[in-house]
Amino acid sequence: MLVLQMVEALVDDVDSVELRTEELNDSICFRVQVSPSDIGKLIGKQGKRVIFPSGAWANGVRCFG
Repeated sequence: MLVLQMVEALVDDVDSVELRTEELNDSICFRVQVSPSDIGKLIGKQGKRVIFPSGAWANGVRCFG
């Protein structure tokens, strides 16, 4: 899965990465868990997301935080 590959490329502790997906009505929620020391690598400056599945819009999937 592309999201998992992106997360693993950003973190140091790859073994701690957990990714779960949930379908909520017409949306898909990606729940990512990483080591506490790697959280800052997924959340950029001022809390802005680094990872965003841009291809999802083309497939009619809404993404939310």
